[in-house]
Amino acid sequence: MNRATLLPRRTVLAALASSLLVAAAPAAFAQAAWPSGPLKLILGFAPGGAGDVTARLMAQKYSAALGQPVVVENKPGANSTIAATAAAKSAPDGNTLYMGTSTDLTVAPTVMGHQIQYNVERDFTPLGGLVTAPNMLVVPANSPFNSVADLVRHAKANPNTLNFASFGGITTSYLAAELLKNQGGVEMTHVPFKGSALAITELLAGRIDLFFDTVASSAPHVKAGKLKALAVTSATRSQLVPDVPTMREQGFPSFVFGSTIGMLIPSGTPAPIAQRLQAETAKIMAMPDVRARFVELGMIPVALGPKEYSDFIRAEAARTAKLIQDNKLKFE
Repeated sequence: MNRATLLPRRTVLAALASSLLVAAAPAAFAQAAWPSGPLKLILGFAPGGAGDVTARLMAQKYSAALGQPVVVENKPGANSTIAATAAAKSAPDGNTLYMGTSTDLTVAPTVMGHQIQYNVERDFTPLGGLVTAPNMLVVPANSPFNSVADLVRHAKANPNTLNFASFGGITTSYLAAELLKNQGGVEMTHVPFKGSALAITELLAGRIDLFFDTVASSAPHVKAGKLKALAVTSATRSQLVPDVPTMREQGFPSFVFGSTIGMLIPSGTPAPIAQRLQAETAKIMAMPDVRARFVELGMIPVALGPKEYSDFIRAEAARTAKLIQDNKLKFE
């Protein structure tokens, strides 16, 4: 092989290597440039409630960490499944975050089955679990009931004379009341509302007898003396209302219930982006001001990692299915 033949080959090899570098550059640059614009954070709650406050706090912290605005998109309705569907069908480019709850991630797949247009394990990559939000059993201030035992005793003696509110047919407020019916051996009438605020209005007016509301929503009314709190559904007492006993303390040892809130992204999001968002989520949940704010909202910080949160969703879906079957719960 002479020099005249070798030089062109070297030239060709050099040109080929150069072309490969040029071809790879846009992809590497695009990845390095993320995020290059605003992100959106989708949730299934209307503005103003504790869930919305949680989302806006997370959006603020993500924005500070990523250097881009994070816009909150409220998509309430259909037990948060509208929001879950929108998030699942979003482009997996790292620009969509989803704040999921037990309702849309564990209850809806069990109860609504093929009616929903997403599969939790297939369509989402968990970033981490944030908080657990227990419920609080509240009654009007002039209610004759001062304990769960008082309420159960009356309900047993007077079947179907008490009515209970919920903020949706498959929400924790409804499931908690159905658990009380089944575990207490009582019959009560369900009155569903589109959100907590409407239910509270009717409860304050005395047209509703009881309501398993979120702690954050009802605590101000309890502290103002407008409502009475009989119990919380968490395993331990809430720091927001430490004087209110748990359902466990009042003779219901297995009555621990609530909604766990976490962050997810569409499956297929590039691994480096997913890992960055998972790391930022963990950092946010370690911030003292964030944890303190969640406690103020009546929530319990849990800070589950991606695998822990994924395992939790899977286990909670199985627990929910068994709970529904064992208690013969019906959904309206």
